Amino acid sequence: MARSILHTDAVVLRAMDYRETSRIATLLTQKRGRMSVLAKGARRKKSRVGSCLQPLAHIHAVVHVHPGRDLQTLAEAAHVTLFPRIGRGLERLGTGFRVVELAYVLTHD
Repeated sequence: MARSILHTDAVVLRAMDYRETSRIATLLTQKRGRMSVLAKGARRKKSRVGSCLQPLAHIHAVVHVHPGRDLQTLAEAAHVTLFPRIGRGLERLGTGFRVVELAYVLTHD
């Protein structure tokens, strides 16, 4: 099976460190629903995608989709919309994380 390239807007639901320099993120995508992606090198200082993989981020993602795999590969990511006011209040941040957790529970891969 051949891999395909997916260009889509997404919201980062979760992200966790993986090995030395990578991160695994769960995205709620506009075109494919919830999907997990591996961002190789995202934890390096000069990474272009590292800042995009924070929960609550609205991003445009380019993903290499491998049929039959649960974990896809993130090739590129860029912020679509920044929400600086969310982080300024604990109540706003808590509400944002509750919405993200609800979206995670109500969607499937």
